[in-house]
Order: sequence, then C-alpha cells, then structure tokens
Amino acid sequence: MGLVLLRKAASVSEDDLRDFIGQYPAEVQEGLTILKRDMELDDFLVDFFGHDRERRLTILQVRPSNLEAHLLSSLAAIGWILGHKDYFSNLYGREALNLDLMPRLILVSPYFPPSLIAAASFIKGADLVFYTANIFQVDTVRDTGAEPVRGILLERVQVNETEIGKEKQKVVLRSHVYAIEEKWLRDICIDFIKKLKERIPRVRLFTRPDGLVLRLPGDETVYVNTGRDYFQVHLAKREYSSRPIRSLEGYRQFWDEFEAFLKGLGQSPGREKEEETGRGETEKIQERRKGLPGVVSLRENFIRTFPATNTLQ
Repeated sequence: MGLVLLRKAASVSEDDLRDFIGQYPAEVQEGLTILKRDMELDDFLVDFFGHDRERRLTILQVRPSNLEAHLLSSLAAIGWILGHKDYFSNLYGREALNLDLMPRLILVSPYFPPSLIAAASFIKGADLVFYTANIFQVDTVRDTGAEPVRGILLERVQVNETEIGKEKQKVVLRSHVYAIEEKWLRDICIDFIKKLKERIPRVRLFTRPDGLVLRLPGDETVYVNTGRDYFQVHLAKREYSSRPIRSLEGYRQFWDEFEAFLKGLGQSPGREKEEETGRGETEKIQERRKGLPGVVSLRENFIRTFPATNTLQ
C-alpha cells in the first residue's frame, strides 16, 4: 500500500466541530455521554452537558478564540451547576450524574496560547482537558476530479507533566478494571480496592501488564488480576490466592478470609515503629535503674507513650 499526502485544510468552523462532537462524543473522550446541547444556565451557555464513564459531570465547550474569557466563564458555569446540585440530581437522577466527583471541563479549539496552558496548570478545582482541532484532507483521487477526503484531527494538549503521569496511571487502572465486562462485578472489584485503602492508610497503588499491585506496610504486596468475568486476589508473602471471584457471595466469603489477614497485619502503619521505639525507651530506663524493671516514673511513661511530645522535657 502506497503513502498518501495529508494536507492541512482551512481552519475548522465552530458549526463543523459541534456537529462532529454531537455525533461522535466518544471520539473526544471514551465513554462520554451527552445529556443536553446548548444548555443555558443563568448567564452562561454550555455547548455540551454530560458525563463520562464514571458519571462525572463533564462540560465540553467549542471555542475558536478569546479562550481566556471562555475558560473563566466555563468554570463559573461549573460553579453554578455545583451550587444547584439537588436540582440537577433530581433532573437527571443520581445514577446518571455523580456531582460528588471532581467535574471535568473539556475545551476544544484550533489553538491554545502557551500563556493559557501555563495558567491552567494552577487550576485545581476542576479537571481541565484541552484539545486542538484541525481539518486535514487526503488527496487520493486527484486524477479522477473527485472531492478530497476531509477529516478532523483532535490532539490533546499537555497541560503539565504531573497531570499527564496521573492521567496515564488512571487510564491503565481503568483498563484493568474495565477488563471485567459486567458492571456489578467491576463495582465489587473497585469496592475491594477502596475498602483496602480505607482500612490500611498509605497503601501505594501501582499497575503492571497483568493486573494491579498494592504495596502494604510490612512489605506485604497484594496483586489483583482481572478477567472477562472474574477478579482474583493474591498475597505475595503469605502465598495466598483467592478463588476467582465471580459473584457477590464469592466476594463475601473472600472478604471474611481477607479481613482476618487485615487484623493480623494491623490497621495502623507506623504502629510497629512506635512500639519498637517504646520498647527501646523502656530498656534504656530499666538499664538506668539497674535491675528494677517496671519502675517507670510518670514523666518517663508520658514520653514513652507520646514520643513526639516534648512538653514535659
């Protein structure tokens, strides 16, 4: 197959972009669902109002110029929506729109000035996504006199490296969880990860090609492998593997087993270090008292119990 020449055509118009996004929202973002177009909110106009795969509020604006002003007005529109949560929850249902998640604002434009990209990296109240949009044409039928094939090219603008790294990790994480076809089973898998992070603070989450890796205190590692109709949990140090979890009942049985492991591990990372520090202090005190174990003054007991406090020193 030979190569063809790709030419950049005239700038894409707002109407062309809106029509394209209205027909193919998933081309902008996978899982994007449009609930309403051209929504008027107080003094704000929203081109596309919808949600992503996680039911996160997503606003998409097509703006060819004056982007700084449009960015501020779009953020103000999000603020207005969040100020009227009950109204929008009742209108669309809490199952369709989760207004407790950080909202996402997508701006589509032929060009983004560097100053705007730099300033956007300091905005933390919303997840900002910028896309440049241009029309390209392929001259494959020049000899026949037919019209060239034209298409819209969307390219994501990198706001900052930290955001990109986090987004890549989210994409990989979703790719593992969404390997499970049934939504209810995906939700169970996500529930397990959330429960684990709630029970054991400072859990570190990583990804690898065949699943998820959770590093726990005490050098324990939890592996979560996912498949089309199951997920499975492995513990590295304890050489434990759960049965493939394919039902709610199977998950409950697994959680009872796993909870016993959590109790053995302890729910407070750093506790072992504190206890070791306390034992060390006791040994020093006993050595100073020369053979009188257990005789500890009130001041020494306070310092041992609260090692970070120096009030009585």
